[in-house]
Amino acid sequence: MGPGLYSDIGKKARDLLYKDYQTDQKFTLTTYTLNGIAISASGTKKNELIFGELQSQLKNKNISFDVKATSDSKLLTTVTVDELATPGLRSIFNFIVPDQQLGKVELQYLHDYVGVTAAVGLTANPIVNLSGVVGTNVYSVGVDVSFDTATGNFIKCNGGLSVINADLIASLTVNDKGDSINASYYHLVSPLSSTAVGAELTHNFSTNENSLTFGTQHAMDPLTIVKARLNNYGKASALIQHEWRPKSFFTISGEIDSKAIEKGAKVKLDPVSMDPKGIIVIMTSARTGDRNRRSQFMVNSDGSHGNSLKFGLEETADDDLDEYPQRPGKKRRLTADQVEFLEKNFEVENKLEPERKLQLAKDLGLKPRQVAIWFQNRRARWKAKQLEKGYESLKSSYDSLKLDHDNLLKENEKLQAEVVHLSSKLLQEEKDSSSWESFQLRICPDKLQPGIDAQVMLCKQEDFSSANSAVLESESPRHVDDGGYSNQSQVVGCCGFLRPERHSCSNEFQVEDQALWFWP
Repeated sequence: MGPGLYSDIGKKARDLLYKDYQTDQKFTLTTYTLNGIAISASGTKKNELIFGELQSQLKNKNISFDVKATSDSKLLTTVTVDELATPGLRSIFNFIVPDQQLGKVELQYLHDYVGVTAAVGLTANPIVNLSGVVGTNVYSVGVDVSFDTATGNFIKCNGGLSVINADLIASLTVNDKGDSINASYYHLVSPLSSTAVGAELTHNFSTNENSLTFGTQHAMDPLTIVKARLNNYGKASALIQHEWRPKSFFTISGEIDSKAIEKGAKVKLDPVSMDPKGIIVIMTSARTGDRNRRSQFMVNSDGSHGNSLKFGLEETADDDLDEYPQRPGKKRRLTADQVEFLEKNFEVENKLEPERKLQLAKDLGLKPRQVAIWFQNRRARWKAKQLEKGYESLKSSYDSLKLDHDNLLKENEKLQAEVVHLSSKLLQEEKDSSSWESFQLRICPDKLQPGIDAQVMLCKQEDFSSANSAVLESESPRHVDDGGYSNQSQVVGCCGFLRPERHSCSNEFQVEDQALWFWP
């Protein structure tokens, strides 16, 4: 057993302190065919972004093919050849369609006293990464450097050493070109109960910031294990994991921030099921005290519980994929000149293509991932402003329409009142007219029966003092009064008396001077 690779320095302590504490929301379904082909479908939500992937893996003897299609129209292909030409030599060939510039070729060589890794990007001016470790399974020392052939500068330079004992592993690494130092410690207290303790201390010289994390684990029985950790920021985490069937785990974890107790604790429920014919992994998490509720999903293809598939990260030739997303680290802030330069480029084009990302990273001396994250955050702020402008415009239109609507309602109410007033007036006039016609019909029924003779009202002047007054016979066609006579031509219709003026009759005699009777 040799010293391993550079990435193995301090790995035991990192696994104890950060493994199984996941934050990404993932779902993965993996199945295996009878001929050994593995097919995986996965979905991930990272912040407000959602990623989807479909992956297929085929292995034939010492050659394996891994093809992955992502939701952003990328096809990632990895070809791995083990035991190439000599034992311990492995070659890895990666390329991405349509971004061929992000592809790389990597060689790994493991020996009893040395472990070497070399990777070069498939571009005209590639970034070359070299790492090597020398030593034994007890002592080892190594370096990890990245060189940009376009600028002729080292963009990464790390070094580390490790001391391994039967139950003790200590490591020390210097990162970021000597700007930060990291020391870790892992001690296996009891192999029977898998009880272990560990700690990690990180110091940044430029910001003078320190990060200290303690952790421990203990196996309550062969199938149940508990873990806990605490850092100097006041965050405490704990989890319990039970293997309820072979390669199937049920995990409950929680985290609380002692500096923000009022926000509540994060609680996670993680049932993990692995089967030779298929893998279904579901993780859910909820945060009490606020409205954030999330569902998290994860899977490991090797049967162990952890994070073997990574999502939502930019695939670049020199990006270091962080295996422990909750590991505290230095926040690399951009300078004012870098931000101004990026702002000008964002105004020209707010979409970041892979070639442009690499060029900006080279011009500013940053990692492509830093440029991608800056553009992502800047686009989020730009979209938020666009939404605010759209909201203000819609709100102004809504207010204008609402004002017009209110005015129309008032006009409608006014018109309705006028209609009611005119309707009442018309009904009153119709009522008065009907009353007048009814009165006329009561007085002059001959209007309803024009063919029937109406009663005739006669006016005759009497001499009340004369004794010679005579009464006409009913059959006589005429009557005589004081030697005179009157015939039917003197009869006036009954309705004619309504038109003459008051105190008059049809013969224009005064009322007190005439006698009035009806002719039968």
